[in-house]
Amino acid sequence: MESIVSNANDGVRLRVVGDTMRVLATSKQTGGAYEVFEMEGPEGSGPPPHAHPWAEAYVVLEGEADVFLDGAHLEARPGCFFQIPAGITHAYRIKSPRAKFVVITSPGGAHDFFREMDAETAGGCDDMQKVIAVALRHGFSVPQ
Repeated sequence: MESIVSNANDGVRLRVVGDTMRVLATSKQTGGAYEVFEMEGPEGSGPPPHAHPWAEAYVVLEGEADVFLDGAHLEARPGCFFQIPAGITHAYRIKSPRAKFVVITSPGGAHDFFREMDAETAGGCDDMQKVIAVALRHGFSVPQ
């Protein structure tokens, strides 16, 4: 594990299904314990329902979103926190002009997925078959 200090403009930015994920800490940097990202996206963005092998938490910093968590529809506003266990189907859809979340994942895996999504799809969702193929390579399940 190493010390990490990031300023507002630091961190690699990866494009994932219309959102930008700023990498703040990778599992390599945290000894495999967790990863941290700052997610920012425009109105209407967000992934389709999915589940993955890592737990994920959202802290909403700016904007509003609908969060779908294991069949429940929840409203996300600044200050809200959501903990999503590994393997639970979830999604979000941004409903304000922009939104920003801190995303924490544990254990690692999300960073590798985000990096491959950026490389393979340039952050778009035009080729949903390619998006799903990348997700499946990283242990996702995608309800039909």
